[in-house]
Formats: sequence, C-alpha cells, structure tokens
Amino acid sequence: MRTSALLLLFWFCFSTLPGNSNQQGVPLSLRLQLTAQPVKEGQPITFTVVVTNNFDMPVLFVRPLTNQAAQRLFPISIYYRDSTLSLLRIKDHPFSATLDSNAMRLEQLKPHEAVAIVFEYNGGAISGPALFQRQPEIPLFAGEYGVRVTYSVYAYPLSPNHFYYDKFASRDTLHYFPEQGITSNFDVLKIARTRDTLIYWQQKKYYIHHDKDRQYYWYYEDSLGKGSSINLVHISSLPPDSTHMVNEYYYTHFTGVYAEFIRHYSNQQLEEYRRWVDNCPSEILEIHYYPNGSIYKAAQRNADNTVEITEWNPLQQIIRKQVYTTDHRYLDVSDYIYDKSGLLKKIKKQRQLACVVVEL
Repeated sequence: MRTSALLLLFWFCFSTLPGNSNQQGVPLSLRLQLTAQPVKEGQPITFTVVVTNNFDMPVLFVRPLTNQAAQRLFPISIYYRDSTLSLLRIKDHPFSATLDSNAMRLEQLKPHEAVAIVFEYNGGAISGPALFQRQPEIPLFAGEYGVRVTYSVYAYPLSPNHFYYDKFASRDTLHYFPEQGITSNFDVLKIARTRDTLIYWQQKKYYIHHDKDRQYYWYYEDSLGKGSSINLVHISSLPPDSTHMVNEYYYTHFTGVYAEFIRHYSNQQLEEYRRWVDNCPSEILEIHYYPNGSIYKAAQRNADNTVEITEWNPLQQIIRKQVYTTDHRYLDVSDYIYDKSGLLKKIKKQRQLACVVVEL
C-alpha cells in the first residue's frame, strides 16, 4: 500500500479491488469544482465537491446535511495562486467527531456512482468549541488562490461503528478509510476587487479608501482611517473588478495576529512571499526567489516552535542556516564556506543570544 507516501505528495491514486467485507484500499476520490467566474470581495464562495466510488461494489460514505457539517467534513486549504508552489496561506482546523450525528448521514454509493456536495464558505468561524472554529485570521481579499479540500469520514461521530484506519489490522465488518482523510485536486479561486467602499467579512466592516496618488486601495477595519493608522489592515493595487495584474502590490497587517506581503517580478513570477508576526522571531513562512526561479532564502516555523532560516547562492548551495531554539533565547548560525571550485571547505558555527528581553 502506498497511500501514506502519496498523502505526503498531496496526490492519490485509487485502485479497484475485488469486493469483500474487509475492503483494502481507498474506494473514494474527490473532485473540487469552483466557479470559473470571479467572486466579489466579501461575498460567500460556493464549493462543489464531487465524491466518486471507484470500486465495483457499493461503499459507505458520510453525507453532510447542513452547511456547517459540510465545512467540518471538507476542511479547506487555501494556497498561493500557483498551487505548484504549495504555499499554504489559510487552513481550516482538522475534522473532529464532535458534531451532532444528526447533521450527517451514512449512505451507500453504488459502484462508480458520484454525488455532488454543495456548500458555502464565508470565512467566518464555525460555531462550537474554540478548537474547531475556523480562524483564517485574514479575509480573502481580491486575488487568485489555489484551493483544495480534504474529506474524512471520521468527522462523523458514529464512524467507529463503520470505518477503521489501521490497514494492518483485520476488520471484517468495517470499511478501511485513511486516518488523515483523502484530498481533492487543486482548483483556482478568483476573487475580484469590489467597487464598493465597504465590505463585510467575519461580521466585521472593512472600509476602503482609494489613494489616487499611488493608485492603491487602503482597507481599514471598523472605521475609515487616514494613512497608516492602527486600523489599516490591507493595501492592494488591484483595480475594481480585477483578480490579478502585473506588479501587483499585496500587503496585509493584522496587529497581534500576523502580516503578509507578496511581491512579483515584472513577468508575474513570484519574487517574495513573507508571512510574519510582530515579535521576535518574526518569521512564520518566507520564500524568496532569484529571477531564474531558484530559491535564495526560505524561512519556516516548525511544530516544535523552532524557526529555521536558510540562504542559498545562485548555484543552490547553502551559504547560511539560522535556527532559533524552541524558547527563542538563542540563535544557532551556521555559515557554509566553499573554495574556488565550489567544494565545501568548512561550516563555521556560532550561538548567539536572540529574543531576550532586557528589563531596565
């Protein structure tokens, strides 16, 4: 079984197996369908997910009966518009079997039958325990995004009665389904900049001011500000009704949450993507490209709270690596020294104080 390896690549290959009570392999596949027409800023987004039985025998699946249940069954991941880069920008919290079972229904799909699940996404938090609330933290401002969904039957509270995920165990009366769910294709979501001067998102108001001198549109949260005031949360160069443009300017800053900045080369190739917080270390996710498309700097915040920053030369050799320790008190720096022929001579390492607050 190659399912685990394929999950890491975000891609699935489903095979049809002879029918028996202890099914092996994943019988279902997903196809995400978004409207080709741009959605206006602040408007709900309609998702259509086609669930297909790839087996020559009937299989079970879980159908959501409410919009909220659909969003639990199909967590959404939103990426930079060129999905091949896999730059994740917004992600729903994982599914969990906490929703009322009455909001979902167990059904049977006939061999090779496909059903379409339609639901709306508006970026707002899902009601329920805080752990399961969607917190995208930023509205989906105008632009183009790569989107995909994940599906897991384990969001259904009664799933243990029908499904299992330990593929090495024998479950003669249950159906196998991977613990991490299955993932759809990427599709492109286009959001056009509004002509309005006010939009609503997550029950908040965003006032839009046109900076005619620089041809920027300034978004202020809650009230119309002036200049770089504290309630300025977004700046965009996209004209009304547009989803992208050459040399687009995209900058977002939610104080106490995070900031995001995107810059392109003149051919629309990504030059720089930065996502950061206002305290040390600031990096959440960064990637910088040379004009030829190779990376010269990348940073990421890991699950153990360490932060790694790596730099490359044009030959794609590492020239420096910096790692903030888990407690962010120290920064471990490694400089890679090469000889004239490009061979690595030595690695110079040092540890220095990093994010230490000194009280006066």
